[in-house]
Amino acid sequence: MKYITFFLFYFFVLNVFSQNQISLKTEFPSRVKAGSTFDVKIIIEKPNIQNYAVFTQYFPNGFSVEEENSNSAIFKFKKQKLSYTWIRLPDDEKVIIYYKIKTDNKLKGVYKLDGKFIYFANNMKGSIYLDELTINVYQ
Repeated sequence: MKYITFFLFYFFVLNVFSQNQISLKTEFPSRVKAGSTFDVKIIIEKPNIQNYAVFTQYFPNGFSVEEENSNSAIFKFKKQKLSYTWIRLPDDEKVIIYYKIKTDNKLKGVYKLDGKFIYFANNMKGSIYLDELTINVYQ
């Protein structure tokens, strides 16, 4: 009996998350000059999910972020952490957010930009991480 319960639970979880192919895509330059400002576009594909969600991204010192278009989210950038929080996600299958990044004049090197999208679907928490994002800042 416990195997049947486990199987049903596993099937339910697999079914819920396979139907909702959540993905994150980014558009930004891979190489920028120190002191420059550039645009970033994050595309969140989230079929059938309209609940609470948060997109966060962490930046090394020397990077600052300005809001461009939050797509109804609450924007915050504090202590090198960017967050977009939705109490309820828009109904669209794709949510697109835009922001600007400014780099310090003294930066140089390759920097990693970690991030993730946390969401709730069918009373379960899920998360998806950005692929290994790096940016090369040159003088």
